[in-house]
Amino acid sequence: MFKDIPDVAGDQAFGNRTFSVRHGKKKVFSLCIFILLIDYGFAVATGALLSSFPLNKFVSVIGHCTLASLLWRRAKSLNLEDDSSVESFYMFLWKLFTAEYVLIQFIR
Repeated sequence: MFKDIPDVAGDQAFGNRTFSVRHGKKKVFSLCIFILLIDYGFAVATGALLSSFPLNKFVSVIGHCTLASLLWRRAKSLNLEDDSSVESFYMFLWKLFTAEYVLIQFIR
């Protein structure tokens, strides 16, 4: 859903009825951030409840809380009307995704 946000004008011009075209950039962006923050909440709970070792719990909980706060701070400052800013934010999401590969090792 998020990848379609910067291309709403193009999708409208070509008649592509993407979720972003039908519901607007702001609503789709808010929904995407909400879903990601819920995911981080589940990751924090999973790390806290399922990790066997105290260090793993600590790293998992603090790491996911840190990533969630970075996401929130960056999302609050995003200008949805600036397509290059939206594309930069999208690339930031991929960095968060990559960081998950490190943190997931601590949930065991």
